[in-house]
Amino acid sequence: MLSKLRQKIPDGAYLAVLIDHPLRNRTLALLLCAVVLLMVFVDFPLSRYMIAEPGAFFNALRAAHDFGNSLWFLVTYIAWGCTAYAYSHITADETRAAQARKLALILAFLAGCIIVSGLLVDVLKPIIGRARPYMALEGRGLWSPFTFSGKYYSMPSGHATTMLAAAAGLSILWRKAAKPLHIILYALAFFGAVARIAARKHFASDVVVGGIIGVMSSYWLADLFSRRGWLDLLPTHAPKAVDTGATDAHES
Repeated sequence: MLSKLRQKIPDGAYLAVLIDHPLRNRTLALLLCAVVLLMVFVDFPLSRYMIAEPGAFFNALRAAHDFGNSLWFLVTYIAWGCTAYAYSHITADETRAAQARKLALILAFLAGCIIVSGLLVDVLKPIIGRARPYMALEGRGLWSPFTFSGKYYSMPSGHATTMLAAAAGLSILWRKAAKPLHIILYALAFFGAVARIAARKHFASDVVVGGIIGVMSSYWLADLFSRRGWLDLLPTHAPKAVDTGATDAHES
């Protein structure tokens, strides 16, 4: 399966398989199976271990559990986006105005990644109604669908969604950058997601589901921006980016 993805998806767009690709359904099915396995075999043992572990690393995780607060990202993106948009209308320099408009669009895309994924999570949380670990581990409840209470908003993890959406959005923008940069982005998001487990806010499957939503939302929005011609974000929209023998033969 990985070899098929390598052949059919251009560099820098591997996760686009979640949006529009013949292997999308198979990929999503595998991810769903992974989530179920996590719920059955991993969630409770991992949460108990991380909560009880007194080590410095886990203490650092607990201290950083609010790293994925969407408000921090949104205030930054929207404030700078509005500033860039206003500057594009004030300056008389057409070159700088064009650059400012592009920057405003980029920041609008990054803010949109957070907003779209966040709205999906806000809708799903009360529908699913999964008890948070500090309740479930103490036997005070497991599931209560359509319960509008924060105690049952464990799945999906909003913070994990925000962090993975932000990481995916930046990774899309910097798709031509060196791979270590992409690794760092996702490593930071992973660190923040694991911190939510250590803080007894979510189970492992909760952060995985949130991460999937975050990544899918970012790629969906990138696809929308590319199709509308607002920004050139996904190389999948350029047929020449896919190096195939059939294309070369046709052009020759």
